[in-house]
Amino acid sequence: MNLLVISHLFPNATKPLLGIFVENQLRHLAAQNIRITVLVPVPWANALMARISRKWRDYHRIETRRDYGIFLVEYVRFLRLPGAWYRPLSGSACFYSLRRHIRKNHPHARFDAILANSIIPDGEAALRLADEFDIPAFCYAVGEDLNVFPFQSRRIHARTRHILKHLAGLFTTGSDLARIARDICAQAKVKPLFRGCDLTHFAPDAKTRTAARQRLSFSANDLVISYLGFLRADKGLRELMAAFSRLARIHERLRLLIIGDGPLRTEFERWIAENELQQRVTMAGETAHHRSAELLNSADVFVFPSYHEGLPNAVVEAAACMLPVIGTNIPGIRDVLGPEYESWLVPPRDAGVLEAKLHALITDPTARHHLATLARDRAETFFDIRKNSEELYRHLLRGHIS
Repeated sequence: MNLLVISHLFPNATKPLLGIFVENQLRHLAAQNIRITVLVPVPWANALMARISRKWRDYHRIETRRDYGIFLVEYVRFLRLPGAWYRPLSGSACFYSLRRHIRKNHPHARFDAILANSIIPDGEAALRLADEFDIPAFCYAVGEDLNVFPFQSRRIHARTRHILKHLAGLFTTGSDLARIARDICAQAKVKPLFRGCDLTHFAPDAKTRTAARQRLSFSANDLVISYLGFLRADKGLRELMAAFSRLARIHERLRLLIIGDGPLRTEFERWIAENELQQRVTMAGETAHHRSAELLNSADVFVFPSYHEGLPNAVVEAAACMLPVIGTNIPGIRDVLGPEYESWLVPPRDAGVLEAKLHALITDPTARHHLATLARDRAETFFDIRKNSEELYRHLLRGHIS
């Protein structure tokens, strides 16, 4: 099978972890003897536009191609002007740039199917290319492309509905997103299908835990709460700071491990200094994906108080590492943890309830063990990337979602 993948979410020189879940999935697809070509749409930015902001400077610095050996990745520039007003136009702009690139660089390619990641712009471009090549187009919904953007304007909603109607299949990372897709377009052919993670790499490991805790200067008696993800306000991190400030006064052996980077890092560092938490909070920064399992293994509890998610891969990886999780009661997190976890989920933006649930968990070893077991069982049942990639392959081969 010759598969064309279109994904603006993909690691690059400036953001090595962007869309790492897409890269991991494609590695497992390639292992099934699928020939894969990856086209990554990148907003075009010249030296002048690079002065607008760091984001546009990063666009200017992204490479043009990367050879993984098992598949080739090509970064294709397209016209994407600054501002949300341009979103309804981005799919068309992406399509024309990708079509020109394929005609120039892959004139004799015969693709059997297209797999996109996100409905606009990737899915729209994939659908139009599929019409020209007379092949099926599939798309993964990633979250905001279904639960946010279509409700920002009638134009985006109508365009999303058109795309959903004509795709050979839409894969969603959870039942909540599948329901939203069917609400937008009753004719949509939808299949909830998690990407998953490598359960042999993300797994509890006593030796890894001991070594990581020594390196991070955690003692055997410390109880470590960890967070992994982007440092942004809508991840609920201000609520986490408020909750931990109060908990740290009660539990003297409590530690907080923050893994990741982002615009809230400066605020985090100021909060640490103002509250004299230098010995209680560890800022690990952004880390290579393969090291995430090591850092997660050093922790005793995982917290993820985000306001909204598609499907949070960090929660999947924490569950796979057999960590008890305190998260918000939102779509995506519910899909990862399942109904048995619901009493431990908290409302978004509520630092008081977050504090209470964390306090209840860190003072109850039996509850921690029970939730950790539930989390790992859930990961093994629903989030094995090998099994899920095999199921995806079967849908691609059929050319439709049955």
